[in-house]
Amino acid sequence: MHIALSMPTVERSPSVAIALQLRNGRFSVPCRLEQMAAQVAICSRSRQAMLGTLLDATLPTARRGRPAFRAVWVNEAMNRAYNMIRLTALLDKFAPPCCLDVTAGEAERGIASEVASVLRSMDVDEDDESIPCSEALMTVVRGLNELFAPATGSLCFTADIARLSLPRFKCRALVLAACELVSGLLLRGLSQSGRGHIEVALCKSGQREMSLKITGSGFGTMREPPSDSLADLAELLESDVSFRAPCFGLTSTELTFPIANQDDRCATLIAD
Repeated sequence: MHIALSMPTVERSPSVAIALQLRNGRFSVPCRLEQMAAQVAICSRSRQAMLGTLLDATLPTARRGRPAFRAVWVNEAMNRAYNMIRLTALLDKFAPPCCLDVTAGEAERGIASEVASVLRSMDVDEDDESIPCSEALMTVVRGLNELFAPATGSLCFTADIARLSLPRFKCRALVLAACELVSGLLLRGLSQSGRGHIEVALCKSGQREMSLKITGSGFGTMREPPSDSLADLAELLESDVSFRAPCFGLTSTELTFPIANQDDRCATLIAD
């Protein structure tokens, strides 16, 4: 699947923001510099340019955001950078750029620019102003799928996202949590090169609750997401992470969190 976008492309070398934060007396972010360097080195030049665009969105802006949240954002950025590198390396392996025409390559870089632009635009949490979340959430999860799923050849993606506005820091946490969960499923799908289905749903769960549920089928046996980053993002949303694997090949992760009164009309329909 390749969708042509009119977003400007960004050509730059990959860069990674590396930072370690103490959490409960230990480092919560593993330092994976050797693995990162090795995987970037095997990527083609065109994919390194695409990767550089995605990694640029992990770099912290100068002294922006609340000090109390900075460790959360740094930990998340480190995990996201590592995931983007692994995904790009697998994409380069299973769908080498030599198999793409010029238009497809431009579309690929355009999608990466769009995803990075949305993630960069959310790098502010200095006030509690409510902002719309739905479009940003859809852009990121759909963009990740469009970038990396074609390498599997048989991965289906659907999403149903309801209208939702949250304070800036909660909106950021919601989108980043979805990004991490979808990235994890894509990594699993690319590693196995089998048939699979990813479904993302954001809907009302109660009178004053919303639920983000991300389901993957066809990915074999999976354990509970291990990252401290996901737990920290859920904590910002005042949610716990609920992980279920009711049968072989089927997993779902759900975050249910409190909200004020919201318009629950469907904002975005199914995206194939």
